[in-house]
Amino acid sequence: MGSKLPGRAAEQSADMGTARFVKRLRALRATGCMLRFAKDKDRPGLFTFLEKQAATMPRETLRAAIEPFDKKQRNHYLSRKLAGRTNRSRYLA
Repeated sequence: MGSKLPGRAAEQSADMGTARFVKRLRALRATGCMLRFAKDKDRPGLFTFLEKQAATMPRETLRAAIEPFDKKQRNHYLSRKLAGRTNRSRYLA
């Protein structure tokens, strides 16, 4: 179904939604990059933080934070993310 707004207003509305999405995505990635650089200063602290928070962190932030890790470590933190997911089936339908 299309938008109920006429012509140009519908396009502007869609663009505003996309702009907000892109801005949020950039903020999440920037947070992950800051965590990645924190590894240089306090590596054990970062691993402790990720152990506690990986399950609840936004996916984009987690992926940016663990990007330089080796494959085994990345899979470990991504599996914590999957294990921390809640059953969202109640929201569908």
